[in-house]
Amino acid sequence: MLQEILAQNQITQSLVAERLGMAQSKISDICRGRRGVMPDMAMRLGRLFGQSPRFWLNLQENWELSQLDEAAYSGIEPIHLDAGRTISPTESARSPSPTR
Repeated sequence: MLQEILAQNQITQSLVAERLGMAQSKISDICRGRRGVMPDMAMRLGRLFGQSPRFWLNLQENWELSQLDEAAYSGIEPIHLDAGRTISPTESARSPSPTR
């Protein structure tokens, strides 16, 4: 997406790198899909182009999700949650972390 914006507006990667105060190779890596957009870069690009950093983070997240093979997750059995039940912050703090 970054490369598209640059091409449509006839902006060079070098100019972006100069304005952001970083190496042109970082901009090139993002444009080529070799490097992702982290929050710091999202803030920089947002400031540079007058957008929200969330715009850039959403683009990154959508791209990452598009790279997943949904079939690889088909064996995960869903846990059906009670839609009417809410978990209080104290109850949540007592519950074991799902990653532990």
